[in-house]
Amino acid sequence: MSTLHPVLLAASAETASLRGPERVAEQSRHARLALMHSADFAGAHLGELEKGEHDAPLPSLGWHWSISHARGFSAGVVSRSPVGIDVEAIVPRKQELVPRVASRTELELLGGFRWESFFRIWTAKEAVLKKAGCGILELSRCTLVAAPSLEQLIVAHRDHAHVVRILQRHGHVAAIAADGDAEVEWRVQGVREHAS
Repeated sequence: MSTLHPVLLAASAETASLRGPERVAEQSRHARLALMHSADFAGAHLGELEKGEHDAPLPSLGWHWSISHARGFSAGVVSRSPVGIDVEAIVPRKQELVPRVASRTELELLGGFRWESFFRIWTAKEAVLKKAGCGILELSRCTLVAAPSLEQLIVAHRDHAHVVRILQRHGHVAAIAADGDAEVEWRVQGVREHAS
């Protein structure tokens, strides 16, 4: 059985102080750094990181890859098969966004509406859509169908049930969708834990 090593890399205070295009460029650079850490853990050697249609990452030297970034973290993962990763900060958004991402039925699978539940669904769907290489364009064709545990959701897309692994840490939710039954070893880096 193979092991995936998704990496969540905490943003620096300097990144948080940036605005606009400078912030986006730094977050993108940081996400690729998280990807390189994942590649190191997996023993992967990557070549050029190119994207194709719908901005979907193209395999590099036989390795599939995915990146994401949010307010406080960047994420990256490599895999021998298609993979998608997403990370989001759990912060309230405009209420109109909720029904565009999650139906009442989907939210009920997670015990009803809470921003935490909303972002668990959002990141799970984003991870599946990234794995499929279509991105947000097919959000309406993606449905949460089961929630077996806090760490696992089942999302239906293109007549297939995708297992999505979830990690919630430091005010963020991260999700990874990958084919097969690979083990997932989350790596959270750059966060200082405070003793209580």
